[in-house]
Amino acid sequence: MALPSALSSLDPHFSDTTGAFTVMGNIYEPLIHADPGLGLRPGLARSWYNPDPLTWDFDLDPGVRFHSGKRFEAKDAVYSLERVLRSSALDVGYYLGDVASAEALGPHSLRIHLRRRSAALLNKLGHVFMVPEGSTNAFLDHDEDGSGPYRVESWERGKSLELVAREGDRRGRPPLSRISLRVNVPPREIVQGLGAGRNDMALVGLRRLEPAVEARFALHRRGSLQVKYLGLDLNQHPGQRNPFADRRVREAVQLALDRSRLAAELPSHAMAANQLVPRQVFGYNARLPEPRPDRERAKALLREAGFPNGFNTTLHTRQILGEAAEPVRRELHEVGIELEVVVLPDPEYFPGLQKHAFSLWLDRWSCTTGDAGELFENALHSSQPIRGLGVYNESAYVNPALDAAIEKMLVIEDLAKRRVALEDLMESVMRDLVWIPLYTDEEVWAVDRGFVWRPGSDYWLHLADVSAAVAGGAPRH
Repeated sequence: MALPSALSSLDPHFSDTTGAFTVMGNIYEPLIHADPGLGLRPGLARSWYNPDPLTWDFDLDPGVRFHSGKRFEAKDAVYSLERVLRSSALDVGYYLGDVASAEALGPHSLRIHLRRRSAALLNKLGHVFMVPEGSTNAFLDHDEDGSGPYRVESWERGKSLELVAREGDRRGRPPLSRISLRVNVPPREIVQGLGAGRNDMALVGLRRLEPAVEARFALHRRGSLQVKYLGLDLNQHPGQRNPFADRRVREAVQLALDRSRLAAELPSHAMAANQLVPRQVFGYNARLPEPRPDRERAKALLREAGFPNGFNTTLHTRQILGEAAEPVRRELHEVGIELEVVVLPDPEYFPGLQKHAFSLWLDRWSCTTGDAGELFENALHSSQPIRGLGVYNESAYVNPALDAAIEKMLVIEDLAKRRVALEDLMESVMRDLVWIPLYTDEEVWAVDRGFVWRPGSDYWLHLADVSAAVAGGAPRH
């Protein structure tokens, strides 16, 4: 199996990227599985309830063991949650901004204390994997002791993992006993690997397969929770003018883009995006108009902003999204905005983004909880990491009125009122054009016809759902 996403550590709390969850979700487990298609399902917790608005209690499954044989207990859950809360270096802390502390009420009884009401807490907990009490940073970085259906037999950092099915799994043994998983594979090499027979299954991204190759594979398409967008540096820099700090320039970018053409050029199905979440995410605002290109108006706005001849800048993006950058470059060229495209591997891209080193970047945002509040709380609230807010505000966007509205939304538990609050927030953000949405495209998997797999509705890859197509036999090549 080959994936284009990077994996630089086996620590399940280190990275909050979709690619990391795709791999680590087969090795570790959360308390609750948050599935946008099916709702909340038990994970390591069998049941949960909240005795008051700032407290949640969880009854844990007493039959769970880690791969080492150690029993999973409440003290392990406390350690896992506190570990994430204590360290700003662990990206999964993104999901625990509402949590103040955790305590064990008994061997299999866990209590979580909140710092504020959180209507989306249970969805967020679906992204925090449980590790054994006392697990050190050094151990988790290069080894694992999860409770999932697969364990890591060996791995080469950033390149490949050998996964083997665990013995005595409480859910039964997975159909495939061994999976060789390659990560951080460039899209071109993934397609070449399929053609050469090196890959039985792969996420092919934006690449097309040759007809002869495609005939050997079943192509599974599923809609994505991700929206591709242009991120913009909104900082005022002393001694130099930042064009994107001017809303007129941001609107010019918005009007320069023909999203329908961008989507049509992709090899997979895509839909032009008029906001920063797709339709299936709670909080999508159906009232927002579809953006239409108007390049004459875009040029007029650039003149008004003091850029009659446009300007030059650099567009940074990730290796996994590199092929999506060239069409954007062509579109903005039409109004005089000239882009130099720089494509970086994730280990170089994300540090640059966190250091605010980019003026313009192409990335994707996914509300994996299925709730748009995730976007506002973490990416569009002003940066206040001590309060667990704005931890991914790479644009350096500050809007006190929006901050107040976001904080008010976070404590609304009535779903109808919460939906209205989220829709209003989306309207405000799109009016200010903090980010420029592009499109939502499909996720395309190629699976050798000797195997059977059906994509789930939670947008993760469950390897235990992959099986051989012929009973007891080898895959057909």
